Amino acid sequence: MSRIINQDFDLNPAPDHLFMELEDLPDQYFTAAFEDVVYNSVNDSKTVPIGLPADGGFRCTGTRYRQNVLADGSYATGWLPVVLVVTYQRRADQVQPVLQLRSEGNAARELNRLSHLSGHIHQPEDFSLDRRAASWPKLLDIGHEIPMRAAQRRVQMETGDDPPPALRPVGTGSYLHHDKEHLFFFIFALELPDEFQFSRRNEMHRVPLPELFPIRENQALRKALLLCRSTGLSARIWSTAAEIVALNLVLHDHADIAQRLIDLSGRSDPGFEAVVAMISESEERTRQSWFSGSREVEIMGLSGLQYREFFTIVLPLYAEAGVSGASDQLARIQADEGKSAAVDRLAALYGDDSLMSAIPVEL
Repeated sequence: MSRIINQDFDLNPAPDHLFMELEDLPDQYFTAAFEDVVYNSVNDSKTVPIGLPADGGFRCTGTRYRQNVLADGSYATGWLPVVLVVTYQRRADQVQPVLQLRSEGNAARELNRLSHLSGHIHQPEDFSLDRRAASWPKLLDIGHEIPMRAAQRRVQMETGDDPPPALRPVGTGSYLHHDKEHLFFFIFALELPDEFQFSRRNEMHRVPLPELFPIRENQALRKALLLCRSTGLSARIWSTAAEIVALNLVLHDHADIAQRLIDLSGRSDPGFEAVVAMISESEERTRQSWFSGSREVEIMGLSGLQYREFFTIVLPLYAEAGVSGASDQLARIQADEGKSAAVDRLAALYGDDSLMSAIPVEL
């Protein structure tokens, strides 16, 4: 209920003598609406550093407004430093990863994918590289306080904890785009208290490892279909892209499909349609969906780096953190000569700047 109250009896009261009092309803409608506005608001005036990897860290060379980066065709900017916080939680004798379902309420890209908490490193609002260059470190590494503060701030966005949580620095990683800035990740780990509960609106979910593998498997099959539907690829680009897709399929026990894909010479190959049909059948069979709130969501896979580096960064980190089943799974991969070779080869291909910049699809 709302009402306008006049504190004066003057027939011509001053405007500042008027105020509106909003009486909240029992279900706190106005409070919830205000929280929605705050939660979904983005400060577009923030700036982010740009630069390039150097000496095991990130060398800052300038800044850009955040709204102008990670847009199609913005690759000329170079590299962006970002943070990734791998969260997990122990309950009883089980340790499970905690990931966020990316939705329109918490993300602008890679919607309906699962991701550990990630975000930009923001330049302080009262700082300018041009005016006070000495105050901004030219080189950031995993031990620097700026990536740590950015990671703490990202966790606080979802937990509301104050003071910031204690994070464990893990290392760095890179994600190469073909049409946007490359990303340089500062990676941290955080074990959440066993009693901690996220609000539903945060879309944070405990995901047992056996549920993550089918999600990535379906994503690998989706990427195979994406490649098959791409046109205008040269024979060389097709061959390399097909190898990347095939190696990912091998890691999910689809060696038969992987070999048939490798054997194709391209879309004009007589066996092309049969291979596409085989991939389509497997992709449909492995689709995953969740109920989130009042809606059913088809899970589209893992976010960028976490898909590409699942077996080189994410799974080893899970094993180190004691995530249930991670050590066993890692040991099985290392004992399998074909899968172990696939992991090593993928790491080399995904780390090749000129190659990944030439493949016009996100694999």
